[in-house]
Amino acid sequence: MRLRKIKKYGNTFVIPLTVTDMKDLKFKDGDQVDIERLVKSKRRKRK
Repeated sequence: MRLRKIKKYGNTFVIPLTVTDMKDLKFKDGDQVDIERLVKSKRRKRK
C-alpha cells in the first residue's frame, strides 16, 4: 500500500485509498480508523 495525498481537516487526516487498499486493510466505505493503532498493528505483523 502506498500513501498518496494526505489532507488535514482540523484534527482529522483524510487518506484516499484504492479499492485494493481497502480490501487489504479490511475496511468498508466510510470507516474511521485510528491511524496510530493501525500503523502499530501493521508493524507487529511484519516482525
